[in-house]
Amino acid sequence: MAAADTGFRQQVREEFLSCRICFETFRQPKILPCVHTFCEKCLLRHAGRRQSFSCPTCRREVTLPQNGVAGLEDNHFIASLTETFKATVVQRGTDPAAPADRCLVHPDQLLNLFCGRCEVMVCGECVNEEHDGHVVTGLRGATTLRRKNIFALLQNGREQTETLCDLLRRVNYAEGELLNSHRKAKSDIHDSDRENTGESDTNFSSAEGELDVKLSRRMAELQTTRGSLLQHLGELAAACERAGNVATEDDYDMLCGEEDRLSEVVSETRRFEVPELCLFYFIPTHAEENGGENIGEVIMPLAGPAYAPPSPGVSRSPWHTPPSPRLNRSPRLSRRQNRSHQNTEVGGPGFEPGRFAGPASAIISDSLGYVVDRGNKRIQVFNMEGDFVSEFSTRTVGDRRSSIPNGIAADSENHLWVTNSSGDVTVHDTRGCHIKTVKTNGEPWGIAYDVKNDRVMITDVRQHCVIILRTDGSPLATLGTMGRDDYQFDTPSYVAVNLLGDVIVSDCRNHCVKVFDESGRFMFRFGGKGSEDGRLSYPRGVCADESGNIIVADYGNDRVELFDSNGKFLKHVASIEWPAAVALGVQGQLLVTNDCKHKMTIFSHYQRVSTSDSLSLCCSIRSLYDGRLPNV
Repeated sequence: MAAADTGFRQQVREEFLSCRICFETFRQPKILPCVHTFCEKCLLRHAGRRQSFSCPTCRREVTLPQNGVAGLEDNHFIASLTETFKATVVQRGTDPAAPADRCLVHPDQLLNLFCGRCEVMVCGECVNEEHDGHVVTGLRGATTLRRKNIFALLQNGREQTETLCDLLRRVNYAEGELLNSHRKAKSDIHDSDRENTGESDTNFSSAEGELDVKLSRRMAELQTTRGSLLQHLGELAAACERAGNVATEDDYDMLCGEEDRLSEVVSETRRFEVPELCLFYFIPTHAEENGGENIGEVIMPLAGPAYAPPSPGVSRSPWHTPPSPRLNRSPRLSRRQNRSHQNTEVGGPGFEPGRFAGPASAIISDSLGYVVDRGNKRIQVFNMEGDFVSEFSTRTVGDRRSSIPNGIAADSENHLWVTNSSGDVTVHDTRGCHIKTVKTNGEPWGIAYDVKNDRVMITDVRQHCVIILRTDGSPLATLGTMGRDDYQFDTPSYVAVNLLGDVIVSDCRNHCVKVFDESGRFMFRFGGKGSEDGRLSYPRGVCADESGNIIVADYGNDRVELFDSNGKFLKHVASIEWPAAVALGVQGQLLVTNDCKHKMTIFSHYQRVSTSDSLSLCCSIRSLYDGRLPNV
């Protein structure tokens, strides 16, 4: 019981109380003017010697005070919550087996019996006098009843913690949409500035200033809501973990005290008034048409789950999340098709089929796209026209840890391997039926199947390495450590394997892609921090086509890039904001996910680049499978 709560506590820390730079629990958290929080040491590394830098989350420009990162405001609230979510130590009595107290009415008698009707401890004389005819049991029966009450409260508390987590995810979605809208509105203001060169620069500066003020106000509101939710979540999770530990004890007084404390916390959380969550969209307007304001706001309710415990006798799954209303009125959230470029955009934030909450990794198998929908904890399946086909949950039977899926790959038997934030790798068939679970000791993220050697490659963002497994789940080897050298990584995000068995790893915080041969020998790297052709900024998804060319999701530069099999830059494939993962289909389709705008784009005809080297490589690869030497 306690172990399950400890796992939940760890999951909450990773999802809501971890730095987005180091992916670890906050240490000395500092808050930026844009209200995003990071570890002090992480910000020192990120800023370097610069006096200004862009926020790693929203990219707003941040100017440091004179004394640098140390001068930024400490986020005491986050620091306090981080301490709250540390393991609770139960203070047990010095002697749990000590005799019971003496009866106040009959001092010579011990309180060693329990009246079930009055729910009090009594002595033998009291039973004969005031409790005659009542059902009386021994101390063991009393502790069993208290333990049963605690377990019922724990179930109620866990359902409430899941609801609070769902609300926190919705706050994150609302914040992401707010930042996207701010970025789009600022771009519209600049476009209008270029089209209306005769107008005063003061008008456009005023519009930008008003936009920034509205953004700051809405961000502060979301931050306040997040803080309130995290505070209740911290108190409830701590109470549940402590009660789970105490429930294994036989000390009746300790059980009574813990039941009272847990009941009070659960009741207080039940009375908590959930704030109304909304999506805000900024729209540049003419001041004379909008009451003197240059920026209008469109407010759309973002419905949350019904926040109330189930009625007595009514069973409700703790994983249940009611669907949110459709937001089709916003053109940015609906499916769009660009016929000139033959691409299709699918998704938008939401919980209905076909919508996403942070889509991450993706693969194309048998002309179907399988997309990891992290926030909704599921895999969604689409055809190559962008039509929703099916979905399945990544939760396995008996797993109560609320694990979040990260990456996906398909092996030779078309089994789907899914990495999870809990450290597990679950294997499913294409219908979602669970086949097996493989344990790891880190935080697996990206995953790829090595066709040639029949093995699985997994990036571990916590241990900064690549884990190599056999298809039966047994460990084979690890590749790399934390660092900047050829055999080292700093947050390896995604991995791909070409048909020769070469391992391609996106080394995110080293801003490069590293390539190793099938034996693990370093071959070369390409990229490097920058926005010029051939440079990369926080690269994420990678994949390789049949000619050996490498496609990279250049996350920090808002683009998808193409390199040849030797790492030479070939061309820009597409301009997409925050591309997270890329996947290739056998018929030339390219699928790109966007985890900030909660959508994916399908390019129906990916333009391959053929060179003499890549064609020769292609022939060599095919010879591995048909037994013939290449005819070059």
